[in-house]
Amino acid sequence: IGAAFFIIALYFGKKRALEFAGTLVTAYYLSLVIFYIWPSIGPFAFCTTHFASYPHSLATYGFQKAFLEKAIALWTHHQPSPVSTDFYNAFPSMCIAQPLIVLWFLRKWKRIAVVLMVYDGLLMPAILLLEWHYFIDLVGGVAVTAIAIAMVNAERKETESLSPGLPSSSESSGRSFSTSRG
Repeated sequence: IGAAFFIIALYFGKKRALEFAGTLVTAYYLSLVIFYIWPSIGPFAFCTTHFASYPHSLATYGFQKAFLEKAIALWTHHQPSPVSTDFYNAFPSMCIAQPLIVLWFLRKWKRIAVVLMVYDGLLMPAILLLEWHYFIDLVGGVAVTAIAIAMVNAERKETESLSPGLPSSSESSGRSFSTSRG
């Protein structure tokens, strides 16, 4: 995200970089609103042998075990520990929304876009296999991404239509852009 911000600022100008940051923030706020309406945490593996076969060397082992203990406490109507820094919302998945927003803003460079598409393509099954999210959480993350991009682009188009004589953000950066250079 940081590298994408600098690349966008360098080649498209400050305004476009701030639109990128605004899209990320918009996606987060949409995610929080959805989470407020429909709170969800998880996923949890209720398989009793799950942690026996789960590699203890992975950092996610401890997180998954703690999440499972909380899920069992909720399921059995025991008072779970208060919400603290170990609390993560599940739906929608910002784990997939962030890389998709980066892909959207860097899509003009074909080589970077291909690398990011491969990364996103590998990220989705990894998230599911590590049991960080359910499939519907990923779908929700894609939807939040699309809505955030549409909201920021609608604002951009409205601003550009109000001031037709001003150059666009890509023209105002003073740099030429070539998609063939990657």
